Amino acid sequence: MVALLVISLSFGSGQLIGQPLSAEFYTSTKKLSPLATAAPGDQFTKITVGDVVTDDGEAVASSWADYDTDGDLDLLVINFCQNDFFYINDVESTFILMTAIHIIHTGNSNAGNWADYDNDGDPDLIVANNGQWYDMESWFTNNGDGSFNQIVIGTLPNDGGGSQGICWADYDNDGYVDLFIPNGFFGPEDNSLFHNNGDGTFTKITTGDIVSNGGTSRDAGWNDYDNDGDVDLLVLNSSIEDNFFYINNGDGTFKRDLSISVLQDGASSYGRAWGDYDNDGDSDLYIACLGNDALFRNNGDGSFAQDTTTIIAHDDRDTPSGTWGDFDNDGDLDLFTVNWSDEGNFLYINDGSGVFVKDTTSIVTNDPGDSQGVSSADYDNDGNLDIYVTNPDGPNFLYRNNGNGNSWINILCVGSLSNKSGIGARVRAKATIEGAPVWQLREIEGQSGHRSQNSINVEFGFGNASIIDTLTIAWPSGVFDLYTNVAVNQFITATEGQSTGVGDDAFGDLPTEFDLKQNYPNPFNPTTVIKYDLPQSSRVILRVFNMLGQEVSTLVDGEQEAGSYEVHFNPAGNASGAYFYRLQTGSYIQTRKLVLLR
Repeated sequence: MVALLVISLSFGSGQLIGQPLSAEFYTSTKKLSPLATAAPGDQFTKITVGDVVTDDGEAVASSWADYDTDGDLDLLVINFCQNDFFYINDVESTFILMTAIHIIHTGNSNAGNWADYDNDGDPDLIVANNGQWYDMESWFTNNGDGSFNQIVIGTLPNDGGGSQGICWADYDNDGYVDLFIPNGFFGPEDNSLFHNNGDGTFTKITTGDIVSNGGTSRDAGWNDYDNDGDVDLLVLNSSIEDNFFYINNGDGTFKRDLSISVLQDGASSYGRAWGDYDNDGDSDLYIACLGNDALFRNNGDGSFAQDTTTIIAHDDRDTPSGTWGDFDNDGDLDLFTVNWSDEGNFLYINDGSGVFVKDTTSIVTNDPGDSQGVSSADYDNDGNLDIYVTNPDGPNFLYRNNGNGNSWINILCVGSLSNKSGIGARVRAKATIEGAPVWQLREIEGQSGHRSQNSINVEFGFGNASIIDTLTIAWPSGVFDLYTNVAVNQFITATEGQSTGVGDDAFGDLPTEFDLKQNYPNPFNPTTVIKYDLPQSSRVILRVFNMLGQEVSTLVDGEQEAGSYEVHFNPAGNASGAYFYRLQTGSYIQTRKLVLLR
């Protein structure tokens, strides 16, 4: 049984909606698997006993979710031409194959990913299918008692086509996760976007580039790459065409970007993974290819720079998928990729400066298989990221991470105003590692790699740090939560808009002076982010004016605690042109200029 301990943490409120409320943070005891022992000299142990590694199917993808909300992660394995495998994680971190549960079905499955689309507290599932025998999507709603109902009525479950993935995201920030499905298994066809109506139904979007560009799309991934508070979308296509990149306009529509470097100029893109590997506060991009892979560093201004010197870009092999994770818990993201044709898989260790070293000795890289997909999760609740690899021509691989003594934290984010799964929330953590302050970023995703889905838990490593100085969560709703002096080596449930705490320093690294920052992006359309710092509790007034000095909007008017804040400004109905925004708190007044382009 998992033991639960309620812990209170230090808090300085940066939330924009409501007042600080009490929150419960939970830590669980470590659970050890009886099926694995540490291999000398290797951080990973290959699990060799149990259905989860001996069942032989045509496995192409995997996804993790705590479907029964019992505190450990269960596993769905997608098989292309036979029943999928669904494994329940029991109290000893072993897996039980479920043969009767309703989500096991026969069809040409390509992907199956989880999200709490109805915000009732348990994850639901949609499986993408294609083929002559079964080309409809399979939609299963979780009843909360270990069973599922299949929904067969409506546009979504009857949307046939060569579906290649299931990509959840709340693209319009209305508190419900929406769904994008890349199509093109049989050749060029339009992709599918479904808007969640919030009443248990979806509406198919039928206009706009995002659903009318055609393409032989293989993969897609949402991410707020430009840090403007809404998610953008990258769609990967076959070698006969460029990728698609869509910028979220902030009003439920998208603009296709035809110039951004990640379009790859007809390269044979196959899968992608977003992650801030250089710890500079924005999401970078790895693209798996049939041939040399590509690594793009986010410049922070809406553009990318391709790193052509990294070893990741010079290992010539056919790679369908990869995943980021801090596998050694040292405070930066490493990269694990899988390869076809019994080439062996690759683990690239980040040295902390954005340079990668290829691990050639670990069992995870010396275990040949015709691998198709990969996902990561801490399935045994020991604070270390484990790896699952799917192989369509043989048994799958499960690697238990034995750890190395470095510090960690594991956070389950639960939305209230935002979607319950917390998909789209951006979590940042600061700690002193090897004597230097290090900021890290994670964004919760509804699909984390080609067809597969990592755990939606947020996992950070902290090296030799004993305390997390600052932990922030920017929710899709605009709520901003700030925690300080958080202990390492624990599991936490963080509920949106809630926090309490005690500690020697109640506010941690608070700003030392008032500061109104330049909005970003600027110029903008339709939404921009305004950030400001308060060194002490103050009454804050933040207003926007036009060039005639007429007030356009009051964004903030009230008492706020010391901390760092951000506000999303969408001047709906206002014309293009220059505006001014002014922060006033006591005797401090600062004004800056912003430009709206329609």
